[in-house]
Amino acid sequence: MYRIVIISAIYLLLMGKTTLLIGQLGTVKPTFFTWEGATSGNRAVWKVDDTHNVYRDLDGVDVTIQLLDPLNLNTTTKNPSEFNDFTKSNTFFNRGNLAFQITSSQKAQTACMEFAFSKPVFLNQYQIWDIDMLQSSPHNVSTYQDSVSFMATNKAGNVALSLAPLDENPTFTITKQSAKANFRAGVNGDVQHNDKKGAIAISSDIPIEKFTLCYANASDDDGSSNSHAVKIPEFSFTELLGGISGQVIDDNTGLPLAGSVVRLLDQNGEYVLNKFGWFMQTMTDESGLYSFDHLTMGTYTIFQINPPGFDSIKDLDDVNDNKITAELDVISPFSNGNNFYEIMQAPLPVTLDSYQAFINEDHAIVAQWQVASEINCSHYDIEILNTNNAILSKERVDISSDKDGQYCVLIPYQGNDKKLYVNLIQYDFDGKRSHLGTKVINLKNPQQDIKFYPNPTNGIIILENTSDVSILKTEIVDINGKQILTKEGEIDQIDLSMLAKGLYLVRCFTTSGVVVQKVIKE
Repeated sequence: MYRIVIISAIYLLLMGKTTLLIGQLGTVKPTFFTWEGATSGNRAVWKVDDTHNVYRDLDGVDVTIQLLDPLNLNTTTKNPSEFNDFTKSNTFFNRGNLAFQITSSQKAQTACMEFAFSKPVFLNQYQIWDIDMLQSSPHNVSTYQDSVSFMATNKAGNVALSLAPLDENPTFTITKQSAKANFRAGVNGDVQHNDKKGAIAISSDIPIEKFTLCYANASDDDGSSNSHAVKIPEFSFTELLGGISGQVIDDNTGLPLAGSVVRLLDQNGEYVLNKFGWFMQTMTDESGLYSFDHLTMGTYTIFQINPPGFDSIKDLDDVNDNKITAELDVISPFSNGNNFYEIMQAPLPVTLDSYQAFINEDHAIVAQWQVASEINCSHYDIEILNTNNAILSKERVDISSDKDGQYCVLIPYQGNDKKLYVNLIQYDFDGKRSHLGTKVINLKNPQQDIKFYPNPTNGIIILENTSDVSILKTEIVDINGKQILTKEGEIDQIDLSMLAKGLYLVRCFTTSGVVVQKVIKE
């Protein structure tokens, strides 16, 4: 059951919010991670006493594995099992498998393995075998009881995993993100390491960046065994791929433009090659549209070449340089609407020297511009638009010789938008319209408008949200990233009185991103 996802639209659930993603998500084939002794793949080696390894360039993804073992339970040359064998690849579970083996002196002792991926991936199917319950004699005393639990995270926070037994009658019980071997007094629940009754498959429907497996002797274990092990065979994952799209438009008519070459460059200005080794370049047709699919997460530069007979007038980012920067990550794997605007090459009736727009202390929009010449010029329009491209207000400014080419307009503003666009439009006497420039005014920042106080605190912290975004979830995590407390929805305060003194992070997941602040508990 390996995932191959190539679709045109997918709903991705992140931070409790459903977002429609337009583009192609997934890759043409899964990537296999194999262990020493396998007949194909990367054949990863995990030697006795290893605690950290990096396996590089598995279809462009690096996989880092490290042992998290604060109790020193992992079997090593200094801490061998009763059979003098250890955690390692290509061992007693046969070739191509990793044996994760730990010792125990009492129940509920845990060691973990963390798998970190250099790029977001879907976990297709990660299997654990030999989850069982071994008793030494037909009475209530046990020698070990396997318990395995799983956790995954990405940039947005924790990711829920899907756990499924490989057999209809498993020897374990799944509870949330854990599987514990079944205990029946007087019954030996040992299974062979190749028996599906003791095997579980783990997968993710949301891309992850870290996956952690924790292994312990469970609550019904009496702690009398000094070693127990689970088998980890090869597994597969699928890299999260996104897309970039936009349109080239005639600014005078609003119609799409054909014949514009659009190239995709990396953050170093080099051509981007796709998974097949092709240059990422396209030319717009009569729709004016362009798109690049199957892109790995990262920062890109979209470079547009003007169609014959046209000059650039503006870009999406308000910098008229035929370049737009787009960043793809696990939260926003698609960047759409990266539009370029063009005008036909012709002598301009107005020569613009300067143009600026800002909001003053009276909450009015101020637009100022200066021109060197005004040939065949009837008047100007100042347009105020929101992020949905809706015109909020428009002000006409007639030309006057008394102004000596210098203009200043104040437009009252009563809205609560986070960003405004201010267009300067010039009109000829025959009604022809020319776009002279666009300025962006940023009005609100959720990071500044979601506040936590007092800080430091010895108990209660107040959460004040004066932004125009909604808070979906609030988390408290320690400096190691461990989740301490979670609150759903909008809240007014959080009680930290039960926490130890130290530094914590408050993370608010909002409808427009994540707001993070450090809090000191005294």
